[in-house]
Amino acid sequence: MKRKIRKIILVLTCLIPLFTGLSDRALAYGTINVVASKVNPKVGETITITATYTYPVDDSAGGEVTVSSSNTEVLSVEGSSRKADFGKSKSLSFQFKAKAAGTAVITAKLIGGDAQGSGEAQGTISITVYTAPVVTTKTETKTDVVVPFKTVEQKDSTLEKGKTVVKQEGKNGIATVTYTVTYTDGKETSSKEVSRTVTTDPINKIVLVGTKVTNAPVVEKSNDATLKGLTISEGVLSPTFNKETKSYSVDLKGDVTSVTITGTVNDTKASISGNGTVSLPEFGSKSHSLVVTAEDGTKNTITISFKKPEKVIEKISLGTGYTWQAYTGDRVLKGYTVEPLEIDGKEITTYVSSSGDVVVYALNEAGNGNFYHYDKETKTIGEKFETVAINETEYVIVKIPTDMVKQGMKQESFTLSGVNLNAFSFKDESLKDYRVLYLSKQGEKPSNYLFDTKSNTLLDIGDAQLLSKDEMNQLGLDKPGEHVDQTPGQPIVIEDTSLVSVLFLVIGMISLLCLILSVVLLNKSKASR
Repeated sequence: MKRKIRKIILVLTCLIPLFTGLSDRALAYGTINVVASKVNPKVGETITITATYTYPVDDSAGGEVTVSSSNTEVLSVEGSSRKADFGKSKSLSFQFKAKAAGTAVITAKLIGGDAQGSGEAQGTISITVYTAPVVTTKTETKTDVVVPFKTVEQKDSTLEKGKTVVKQEGKNGIATVTYTVTYTDGKETSSKEVSRTVTTDPINKIVLVGTKVTNAPVVEKSNDATLKGLTISEGVLSPTFNKETKSYSVDLKGDVTSVTITGTVNDTKASISGNGTVSLPEFGSKSHSLVVTAEDGTKNTITISFKKPEKVIEKISLGTGYTWQAYTGDRVLKGYTVEPLEIDGKEITTYVSSSGDVVVYALNEAGNGNFYHYDKETKTIGEKFETVAINETEYVIVKIPTDMVKQGMKQESFTLSGVNLNAFSFKDESLKDYRVLYLSKQGEKPSNYLFDTKSNTLLDIGDAQLLSKDEMNQLGLDKPGEHVDQTPGQPIVIEDTSLVSVLFLVIGMISLLCLILSVVLLNKSKASR
């Protein structure tokens, strides 16, 4: 036991000098930063100078800071000018008194270090002391202070309502006013009124305000914002002028550089803007608007679209009266892809849909460009390529084949979303609200669509050639509007419901498999017994 105690004492005896050696540190070089609580003090103020020293090593170190002033008559230290502390980073504060106006440089020196080495560092800061301003107050009196007059309104039943008459002119008064005035360094910085005595009273201005009401006849302003006539110096309006028409188009020759527009108002109290000469581009189209403003402010805008031939890049004949033109506009044919086509050894650009519909851009005999359906077999131009937007979906208007004439129906012109197209109507009076349209949805295969003019709904009926009244009833279309949710005023497209049939078929097959599986499991259970 005694031997163990002796060993412990021996170990402690060896460790104590080791720890003593580690704590014995020499001085090392560091950095010092100096800041002041105020760099522009006034005479008589006391400021604080803070000197912060930092060492670039992880362990603590000793440091001693001494501060001094370059001009003790301006700024002098109060109390100790030397302080010391121990640590890697320490801030030491010193008090200085501002004694006189001027500038002094405060210098802080650091002497300190640790086992890594020793050294000296210093930091400085410049302080400018200002003299405190001289503030004085005086009592001053002014005898010619203006007292403004007031305007008083008096009702007068002999004057018509809205009229005013000055009965008495106003006149300013005079007052004697005493102020307490504050001066800083000889300049006035504030003034406060102490007392006021009116020596001459002001005279109020009196204005008579009429209240008499006369029963003047009420004249209603006209809301007529229509045109009486519209003429152009070049070309022909299409359609012909009608005061209810909002837009016109005019085809022009390529050498026309400007057109003079003259519109006359139907009501002489209305005004019109947009009359005059319109400059035209060298190629392509330009729109111009006339705005008619009625007497009551009602506005009516009439737009004229002037069309000139497109810029000719290269022409290739596409049959009688048409030549191919490389399209330079920005119209996008949705559902169509660009494909080259060779005609008489020359290549043209065509636009082809998934259903095989071919469209080309061509110029007619007048030099006006447009998109047309094109028959590659007969190499001839067909109908003009036109579309109609229904419920935010663009449909291509397809020419109705001659073999699609339906019994019990008649072909007629039909306007939908502002576009004229051919349609079939039923001779049966009970089906007068329905039309059959022949359209292609974004370049897909053309299909028959049933349009309900009463409920604004559109139904894809595929290859159906004729819908009898019984078939209409079977589709639930005998009561328009009940078979689909609709937004008022907007046509609604009802897509093919074959997907729903497939879904029911899948559900039925899954149910049948579950039934078979249940029977198999039941038989196994009985066999195991």
